[in-house]
This record gives sequence, C-alpha cells and structure tokens, in this order.
Amino acid sequence: MSGERKSRNVIIGMLCAIILMMGVGFAASLSSILKINGNAEITGTWNVKITGITSTDTTGKASAGSPSFTATTATFNTTLVEPGDSATYQVTVRNDGNIPALLDDVQEVLTGASNDAIVYSYGESNPEDGAKLGAGQTHTFEVTVTYPDTAVGENAPTEGELTNNLTLTLTYVQDTTA
Repeated sequence: MSGERKSRNVIIGMLCAIILMMGVGFAASLSSILKINGNAEITGTWNVKITGITSTDTTGKASAGSPSFTATTATFNTTLVEPGDSATYQVTVRNDGNIPALLDDVQEVLTGASNDAIVYSYGESNPEDGAKLGAGQTHTFEVTVTYPDTAVGENAPTEGELTNNLTLTLTYVQDTTA
C-alpha cells in the first residue's frame, strides 16, 4: 500500500504542478498588451464667397456707380447729390463648399472723401440674419447708402455732390454646431 500511496502522491503532485502551470500561463496571456492602430481622414471643401452685387433702387439724383466684389469683400461706389438721395444694393453670398459656414464678423471701411452726412444701413435682411450657411445655401442682404433729409448745418456737405466708397469685409468660419 505504501507503493500505491507514493504513486498517488506523485500523481497528485503532478496534477497540482500542471494546474499551477496552467494558471501561470493563463495569467500571462491576460497581461498581454493590446495595441490598436487606425487612421482617419476627413476631407472637405471650403468655398464661401460673395457671388454678386446688384443695384436694386436709387432715389432722387443718386447714382449707384459700379459696385465690385471679391470672394470676401463688397465695395459700393455711390454718388449722392442732395438730401433724400439713396441707393440700394443687393449682395449675394453662397456656400459652394461642403463645410457649413458661420458669419463671424462684418467690417465696414469707408474710403475716399468721407462725410458724416452719408449713412449706410442694412435692409430687413442684414448679413447677421444669414449668419449660418449650409453647403449649397445662398444668403442675400441689402445695403442702402443714404444722404438723409436731416443732414443740415455741420453735417451738410459743402460740395454739391458726394462720392463715397464703402467696403464690407465678411469673415466666415466653420460652423461646428451644424
């Protein structure tokens, strides 16, 4: 019996050693480093631009001149003769890209002979109304140049004709809320 007992103890010892080795091997496989690599590419087209300016209305002796534009600027060349004169322009901005845009800033710069009597205003639809431009969308707004009837005294021009240039610069950024 003592031979049997020794055999049994050897077998039990070997089984314990095998279980221990299996546990170590399983633990080693769980501690492996998992490394995941990947690449992503985002492509888009940014193409927000002014596509046109047209003179839509003049009153009195005003003349609209020849407005001009680039992708981000609109320049209005207006001649006003007497109080009550005005000229209205329609500006069209289009997003021909596939990235949604948001109007971030409108800067107004007067060039040429400046006179406080000349007033620039936006119509019912101003640039800020169309602040968001999705892909393929268009926004149109009006700019009116006026020599107000109230321009008298110090504000009245000394010459019989006023010519002034206004340049609007529109700055669009990517609309990240779209």
